[in-house]
Amino acid sequence: FDVGDKVIIDTERSLVTINGINAINIKDFFSDFPKIIRGENRIDIMPPDVKATISYRERYR
Repeated sequence: FDVGDKVIIDTERSLVTINGINAINIKDFFSDFPKIIRGENRIDIMPPDVKATISYRERYR
């Protein structure tokens, strides 16, 4: 990724995009999309020196 890239992981629609472009190919075929539960969740970003902002939007309100 480049500085300023916006990566979106849409677990409802099983999509991955980078800057609005389909990037499902970066997801390992045998891996699962992350599951976020209400409350505190731990998400590890690798490598550890990457600056990232993570936001979450509830599926239903």
